[in-house]
Amino acid sequence: MNLLKQLLFRNRLLWNLYKKTTSFRGKVRITNHGAIRIRKEIEGSGHELIVGSDTVLNDTVIHMRGRNNKIIFGANCRVGAGCSFWVEGENAVITIGDGVTFTRECQVNAQEKDMSVTIGNDCMFSNHIIIRTSDSHPIYNADGKRINLAKHVVLGNHIWIAPDSTVMKGMTIGDGAIIGSGTIVTKDVPANTLVVGHPAHVVKEGIRWTREDVIFSNPNS
Repeated sequence: MNLLKQLLFRNRLLWNLYKKTTSFRGKVRITNHGAIRIRKEIEGSGHELIVGSDTVLNDTVIHMRGRNNKIIFGANCRVGAGCSFWVEGENAVITIGDGVTFTRECQVNAQEKDMSVTIGNDCMFSNHIIIRTSDSHPIYNADGKRINLAKHVVLGNHIWIAPDSTVMKGMTIGDGAIIGSGTIVTKDVPANTLVVGHPAHVVKEGIRWTREDVIFSNPNS
């Protein structure tokens, strides 16, 4: 045990703080300022998980495969049971802003070299939602050239995604947008719009939404 650990171990409070904020667990460095209960699926090396203050991960799968991949949660996030966050390849990154909530069984996947999923602040995800940068398996044309390259996904601030929806690779979703239940997003979504369908299409513009339950809200607000 090195000198720093010896000193911290003598002070149980400082030792617990040290273990909570920065630790190495296998092949991943974890910096945790929240409360996490995770299942790790780790292959490769150089990975990093950063959890912001007062963020809670409840029975969350952290899947890291390859080299130097990273998952970052901002402050005051809530992640429900069965959600999973995948970074696969090299330098793949998932970045989640402050105050983001996932109900349950959502999957966010940044796959392939240098790919990223970026989610802004105060986004609300329901259940059974998939966000991904890649098709996971290559497709080639007759000349042997790959035709389904990975692409970044960018979600703005204050976005609501309803159950059973999928956001495909290369998509950008603007601030304040709502993705309706069962929607497949295959093109960019403008800010403050409601989109639904297979594929998604705009049905309302100039909308806004709030987080309070309907039974407590003012219908004229």
